[in-house]
Amino acid sequence: MNASSPVFANPVEILIAEDSPTQAKRLRNILEKAGHHVRHAADGLLALDALQQFPPAAVVISDINMPEIDGYELCRRIKADPATACLPVVLVTSMDDPRHVLLSLECGADSFLLKPFSEAILQSRVQTLLAQRASGPAEPAGPGLEIIFHGETHVIKADRRHILNLLLSTYDATQQQNTELKSVQEELRRTNQSLVETNRRLEQEITEREKSNAALRESEERFRDTFEQAAVGIAHVGLDGGWLRVNERLCEMVGYTREEMLHLTFQNITHAEDLEPDLANVRRLLAGELPRYSMEKRYWRKDRSLLWVNLTVALVRKPAGEPDYFISVIEDISGQKQAEDALRQATENLQRRAAELEAFNRTMVGREQRIIEMKERVNALCQELGRAPEFPPVWRKGVEP
Repeated sequence: MNASSPVFANPVEILIAEDSPTQAKRLRNILEKAGHHVRHAADGLLALDALQQFPPAAVVISDINMPEIDGYELCRRIKADPATACLPVVLVTSMDDPRHVLLSLECGADSFLLKPFSEAILQSRVQTLLAQRASGPAEPAGPGLEIIFHGETHVIKADRRHILNLLLSTYDATQQQNTELKSVQEELRRTNQSLVETNRRLEQEITEREKSNAALRESEERFRDTFEQAAVGIAHVGLDGGWLRVNERLCEMVGYTREEMLHLTFQNITHAEDLEPDLANVRRLLAGELPRYSMEKRYWRKDRSLLWVNLTVALVRKPAGEPDYFISVIEDISGQKQAEDALRQATENLQRRAAELEAFNRTMVGREQRIIEMKERVNALCQELGRAPEFPPVWRKGVEP
């Protein structure tokens, strides 16, 4: 046991008069911890019955506010009975009224406890009263002293020991309250200091939050400006393919209003031949096989004309990792496709003209070769006839038949 819980060499019987089970249990635990035997009565009348039926207690501890009869009346009846008059009575009070001291003196109480009491103070009260009782009976009470307090007359018949005990109890109660007050003041000081520090941190956090909010608003404005003023189409697309958010450029490209687009899906306006490859890429993106994908595809405009686009898609995930929505960047490449078609047609035309020229060249070379051969034959015939050649010699210049 520690110093605050002494074990008495000669434990005694203590009667508790208390209507609160919680308060009675606390009193019992403290007293039994010190080795005393404790009986409990739930009100004043039951306490008087217990004093008559059982061996007399050495000390009575009573709450003041109880049903039937209060602690003052219980004490007054105990002191009025010669069989119990010598029993020390301790009244438990909240000490919220100065009259409690005078009323305690009037009823003959030996001491009182201030709520909330500590274990050490309770043990000290009991030990002091037992020591005083062992030292001998108190001196006879005087004829009585009238005291007027707050307009009320109180007749005090207590002997000097009772008065001194109550004065010491009052002093202890005052000291206890003063200690508690100092403790509360210290706690308030620490709390105030903590509040000041907390307030400083809150002000700093508010300032930082305001800066963060301002930066967030600026970032959102930049994003909104980028989204709306981009030279390419940008869209947020739901996992089901529905358009969640579209910029003005995309609406211009496909010929739908923003409101109309939000009631459509990308499947609705995708060319049938391009839909399955697009959906296959979407499935791979959702499965985590691709970080993003790009492809050329065709959209049907509102006027049912075809629009060639270069599509780049990325998946946005929630903090927990689940897919949330797609970001699509859509570039109009219709002009590029037209240029490619024109280049292809021009290439085909050039190739056809080259083939025609080659065929013509072959035709012309063959004709020239035949003319040269005819001239050579005429000259040979003239030579046989002894005549001069009809045609000058012809250089072949590497011409092949």
